[in-house]
Amino acid sequence: MRDRLKKIFTLYSVLGFLLAAALPLVADAVFVLTGLLTLLSVVFWRHPSLVYAVNLLAVVVLPLVAGWLFAAKARLPRTLFARLLPLLLPPLLLSLPSPFYALTGSPLFRDSLSRMLIITGIIYCSFCLAFLIRSERRGRSAAKKRGMAWLLGVALVCAGSAIVAYQIATRDIVRSGDEAFVEHEHLLDIWHYWPFRGNELLAQPASPPSLHIASDYPRLVGCKDLVPLYGAIAQAVYTGLGQNSHGIIDESCDVKNLVDGKADIFFGKKVSRQGRDYAASNGLTLTEIPIGHEAFVFFTHKDNPVRSLTQAQIRAVYSGRIRNWKELGGRDEPILAFQRIKGSDAQDTMLGIMNGEAMAPPPRAQQQGASGANYTVINVAAYHNRKNALGYSCRWYTTVPNASPGIRLLAVDGILPTPENIQSGAYPFTTLLLAVTARPLSPQSRSLLNWIIGPEGQDLIARTGYVPLRPGAYQDEIDRLAEQKGADIQFTLGEMYFLGRDVPKDEYKGAVWIQKAAERGYARAQYMLGRLYESGRGVEKDDHKALEWYQKAAEQGYDTAQFYLGLAYEYGAIGAAKDKNKAVEWYQKAAKQGNESAKEAMNRLKE
Repeated sequence: MRDRLKKIFTLYSVLGFLLAAALPLVADAVFVLTGLLTLLSVVFWRHPSLVYAVNLLAVVVLPLVAGWLFAAKARLPRTLFARLLPLLLPPLLLSLPSPFYALTGSPLFRDSLSRMLIITGIIYCSFCLAFLIRSERRGRSAAKKRGMAWLLGVALVCAGSAIVAYQIATRDIVRSGDEAFVEHEHLLDIWHYWPFRGNELLAQPASPPSLHIASDYPRLVGCKDLVPLYGAIAQAVYTGLGQNSHGIIDESCDVKNLVDGKADIFFGKKVSRQGRDYAASNGLTLTEIPIGHEAFVFFTHKDNPVRSLTQAQIRAVYSGRIRNWKELGGRDEPILAFQRIKGSDAQDTMLGIMNGEAMAPPPRAQQQGASGANYTVINVAAYHNRKNALGYSCRWYTTVPNASPGIRLLAVDGILPTPENIQSGAYPFTTLLLAVTARPLSPQSRSLLNWIIGPEGQDLIARTGYVPLRPGAYQDEIDRLAEQKGADIQFTLGEMYFLGRDVPKDEYKGAVWIQKAAERGYARAQYMLGRLYESGRGVEKDDHKALEWYQKAAEQGYDTAQFYLGLAYEYGAIGAAKDKNKAVEWYQKAAKQGNESAKEAMNRLKE
């Protein structure tokens, strides 16, 4: 019977609202126009000041103008009630059944919908205010003016009382401190974290970075929740870019952009099998470079006495086998186990934690509302009747955009999701933040990645709200990658250790990596290894080996090695027999490649 009444009242409200709104055609046109302007402002004019200005114009100014013109031009009926009925019917008819909706748990006034109704009320009031003033100038009596104000007051009281009745019935009164975070996860405004737009939410480095990239910017793309991370990195390191970052910074969780050459570095938490297969079909292998950590956390209201859950208990709660906090050592209250939207990363992670066990349907309160990370945090923390709630999300959502004293992160198997436990892997539900590449790195991309995994980049990751790699882990990681990847990576790592760039200086370790690259036929490494044997830095001095590695690099066409080999034969150095003809031969080869030092040597020999 209750559902039948609800359907009848819903049909009555919708039909009544449409019928009443069809009467004042001028007002309808204003509402359509304001809606379009607001939509355009959000889609095309993403600067906050422009959005606010357009919304002010749409909600206040245009209805005032329309109300003025409507009163000035329209042929109004003689009686006050007949004149005002078309204006008052929409809010009146919408407010009359609202107490019924409140008592039956309708989501009519939830979150963004309640705000929409408030905006609609502002539009109506603006329209009617201008109508009132213009009607007075047309000779309306004071009594009629008071009558119109009285009817407007009745409409506002009806609408306001309906909202309050709904809030009291469900006790979903949001504390002012959390009101800003009601948006759902898929509506997280990444423009608040977009670089080069003066956004104060972006993390800033502790001191001016040592790396600056002023041209040939690496193109960055990544998932939405990592925009605050790589946006902060770009803003810290890229210079001279300004707000025109189109094509340099983008947001997409699809690694296809990286494979198709539209980006140089992809930031994400995982690469799907489909992404790997797509890369393989294009003859590419994806390289995943860990740059930080994230954790999957469970949280409840701060007043809930339960402090820790085991993995088995989590599965039992979300499968429906445990339904009361008393079974977990808490109060004798039902568990409101909030879930996330099907297909979201968080929900996919939760399904993995369930180990194939089916999840129970979400609580009724969630079925009537939303399921984003922000919504879940708010429901657990900010609503008076949900202290018995349980939620899950990525740690960043609970500590940065939705940081709230109203929730408490739970320990899992007795281990809290602290940065130390996440870094060490002691907390069971951790994941790596990845920088993914698909092609050989440009010098700028290589420098950027080295900076990110270095001390300055790791500090910025921590300031963003994510967990950096454990101290020293970036050295282990680049060593591991160098073992797996090509000679160019090994040579770059050797240079880093030899020069102390982003890693502790270690000439011996640098020489080891340079030799590995040289043995794999990398000409530049072969030349550099010859220099090391000639000087005795990082290796034992050996002129014979120096000449041998110069020879290998020169035979591959490396012009600098060809020039040094010419010097060896010209002066009989590093164990080479003095031979002017051989010297000229190698100088000529280097000079043909544009080596200026070889050209000068040729001129010297001609004299």
